[in-house]
Amino acid sequence: MTKTALIILTAVITMLNAETIPFYIGTYTSNTKSRGIYRSELDLQTGEMSEPQLAAETLNPSFVAVNHNGSALYAVSKTDSEGRVNAFNIVESTGELEIIDSQSSKGVSPCYVSIDPSGSNLLIANYSSGSITVLPIGKDARVEPPACSIAHEGKSENAKRQEAPHAHSIITSPDGRYVFAADLGIDKIMVYKLDKDAGKLTPAGDLFAKLRPGSGPRHMAFHPNGKFFYVINELNSTITAFGYDYKTAQLSEIETITTLPRSFSGTNLTAQICVHPSGKYLYGSNRGHDSIAAYQINSGNGTLSLIEIETDGINEPRNFNIEPNGNFLVCANQHAGSLITFRIDFETGKLEKTPHKINVPSPVCVDFVIKEKITSQSETYLNRTGF
Repeated sequence: MTKTALIILTAVITMLNAETIPFYIGTYTSNTKSRGIYRSELDLQTGEMSEPQLAAETLNPSFVAVNHNGSALYAVSKTDSEGRVNAFNIVESTGELEIIDSQSSKGVSPCYVSIDPSGSNLLIANYSSGSITVLPIGKDARVEPPACSIAHEGKSENAKRQEAPHAHSIITSPDGRYVFAADLGIDKIMVYKLDKDAGKLTPAGDLFAKLRPGSGPRHMAFHPNGKFFYVINELNSTITAFGYDYKTAQLSEIETITTLPRSFSGTNLTAQICVHPSGKYLYGSNRGHDSIAAYQINSGNGTLSLIEIETDGINEPRNFNIEPNGNFLVCANQHAGSLITFRIDFETGKLEKTPHKINVPSPVCVDFVIKEKITSQSETYLNRTGF
């Protein structure tokens, strides 16, 4: 496995022999009791979480991203005016966050931040303005002024939610050459070439993936083998699987399946999607049905088979994340003001709720502090699949 692959697969990277792993929790502070970003530690044997501590006071840090070596954290500040992106140094001895820089997101209501595999650029999705922005990362993890900003155009069939573009997430291809932006308002996954040295995006020809009208693509995830790409669609409660051609960045739809049981007829909005570090399973969350749907991934063709739809203890699961060993899932219950953990059965993919819970006001994002060593369980599986 190459050095580049190690960086790309941050989801399967962790400290060997670690007993706990720190994680940070983004929240909404407006009209809530939250004061900013919180920190906890997850016990990797039991799923217990330590008492959360306020790591930094900041306005509406609704999405956070820890850098690849665990030394810095970046957070959007989601507001109805021009948003901000804040950079924090992670104090190694305490886990507290020290703000070191802040830049405009060049858009309204930034809702997503990710880091390219080289660690050179921040990628931002601005929801209300329907735009995406690239901010280069400078010395000492500081954020430089925006190098590129692109506004999407169009609308789709849902008059309330799709009257204009609404960029909801932005990630890179595993090799970092391309950028994918999910726009809920126009039912498209936009594709761009990334010049990582200049921090510039250019449209990848006429490449984009069109979702069914009214889908509302929200979040995306690549399979660890780089061959499959998954999108969770907020407005019609579905997941779309694509094949991915890394040479051309072409996305080819494989299938679209529901996240809900047939018996459910209420209102629902999906939220988060994660592929298990082993590549064997995929999980997607439902707000309304209040559940996490678990699927088995066919390693040959990328199709999904429903395993279960878990509801135990789940309340408005706006976000969740899987720790790098793949043994536990941490779920952020926004309306309940709590985080709970599930043990993941590596053989079946099923979720088993643990008795552990912590309280944090309006939690909406979970990201782990990761160190660059690979767990043997996930590495073994990926080697078997030929990555």
